Amino acid sequence: MSSPSNRLPAHRTSNKHASPPRSLASRVMGKSPGSFRSARGGNVAMLFTLMFIPLMITVGAGLDFGNGLTTRSKVQSALDSAALAAGRSYQVNGDIAEAQAQAASYFQAQMGSNPNISLTRNEVDTTTKTIHLEATGSVPTYFLGILGMSEIAIAVRTEATLANGGLDKDLEVALMLDVTGSMSGSKIADLKVAAKDLIDILVQDDQSVHTSRVALVPFSETVRPGASLLTAVRGTPANTKTFSHRWGGTATWKLSECVSERTGAEAYTDTRPDAANPATLLGPVYTSSGGCRPGNEVVPLSSDKAALKAEIDSFSATGWTAGHIGTAWAWYMLSPEWAPLLPASAQPGPYNPDERMKVAVLMTDGEYNTQYYQGIDDWYTQGSAENGLSSEQAKALCDGMKAKGVIVYTVGFALNNQQAIETLAYCASDPNKALLANNGAELQQAFREIAFQIAQLRLSK
Repeated sequence: MSSPSNRLPAHRTSNKHASPPRSLASRVMGKSPGSFRSARGGNVAMLFTLMFIPLMITVGAGLDFGNGLTTRSKVQSALDSAALAAGRSYQVNGDIAEAQAQAASYFQAQMGSNPNISLTRNEVDTTTKTIHLEATGSVPTYFLGILGMSEIAIAVRTEATLANGGLDKDLEVALMLDVTGSMSGSKIADLKVAAKDLIDILVQDDQSVHTSRVALVPFSETVRPGASLLTAVRGTPANTKTFSHRWGGTATWKLSECVSERTGAEAYTDTRPDAANPATLLGPVYTSSGGCRPGNEVVPLSSDKAALKAEIDSFSATGWTAGHIGTAWAWYMLSPEWAPLLPASAQPGPYNPDERMKVAVLMTDGEYNTQYYQGIDDWYTQGSAENGLSSEQAKALCDGMKAKGVIVYTVGFALNNQQAIETLAYCASDPNKALLANNGAELQQAFREIAFQIAQLRLSK
C-alpha cells in the first residue's frame, strides 16, 4: 500500500476561463446581467423616441395658443382705443361718419398692416349713444398644423357708451373765464372756441334722466352779477365814496354795477348773502366814472347751449386780474346756499356726490394782481387790501370749495408767471387736474380733456 504522500494528485480541469456562477434571475431570464442592461437601454431609447413627438406637439401647441392669446389681447386693446376715439369724436361733433372714420383710423394705427385681422363692425347707435366695434381674423399656427389645425380664429368686440347721455348723475359746471386785457386778440378768440367746445360735449340735449348745466363766470378786475342779483349780493351801499389816494390827496368815486370780495368771517365761505346780516354781503366797487369791468355778466347754471355759446361769443377782453373774485363766483354758482337767489332753472342742487357732480373750471392767462380796500382797487389807495393778496384769497376759496366736494380743474393759458402757475396748481383737486396750454390748439385740447373726463365716456363691454 502506498503511502498517501506518494499518491499522484487527482486530475482537475482549469477554471480560468469559466463563466461566473449565474444568478437565479439570469437563469430564469436565460440572459446574463450584461445582456439585460443592453436590452434595457434599447427600451428606454425606444420609449423616449415614442414620447418625443407628442411632447414636441404639446410644447408647440402651447406656443401656438400663446401666440393666439397675445394677438387677441393686442386686437382687443386696439379695438378699445378705436371705440374711445370714435366716442370722443361723436361727443364733440355728433357726426356719425366722422366717428366711424376715427374708429377705423385708430384701429389701423394700432394693428399696423396685419392682413389677417379686419374691422368687421363699425356702428354708432345714436339712440343709446354707443359705439359698437368688432374685429375678426386668424393667427397662423406652426405646430398645430401637424394635427390639421392651420390657424386660430380671433373674434373680439367692444362698446363705448355715454351712459344716459354721457353721465350717470346730474352735472353742474361753473366756468371761470379770464376776459382781462391780456386776453385780447387771438387769445380771446381761442378761449371762445375752447369754451364752446366744452359746452357742446357736456350739455346734453336729453335732460330727462340726468341734468347737465353750465354756468359762466367771466372776470377781470371784478365780477358783474347782473341786475337780478346785484342788490341781493351787495345790499344798498352809498352812491359815492371819498378816499385818500396814494398820491397824498383825496378822491370821490362812484358806485358801479360790479362787486368785489367779501370781508370778515364769511370771506372764504359760500354763505348766502342776506341784507339782514351785512357781514354776509359782498363788497361794492367804486370807480372814478362809475363804470366797471368786465362788460359781461355772470350766467347762472343753464342747459341752453345756444344761449351759453352766444354769451361766450359776446366776450370782450379788458381790465386787470382779480382771480380770487372769479374763483368765489364759480363756487357761488355751484352752491346750494345760493339757490334761493337764483331762478328755479338755475338753482344748484344739494352737495351730494352720489347724485350730483359739481365741477369748477378756473381758467386764466396771468397773475392774480388786483384786490380791494373798502371797495377801491388797493393800488389807488393808501390802505392795504383787507383780505390780502388776490392769489392767497383764491387759495383759501379753493380750500373751502374742495372741502364741500367740488371738483376743481385749472387751466393756465400761455402763463409765464410762476406765482400764477403755483396758484392754479394749489387750487386743482389733484395734479392731473392742473392743465397748462401754450397756444389755442392746446387750450382747446385742455378743455376737451376736462370735458371727456367729466362726461365719463367709458367702455361698456
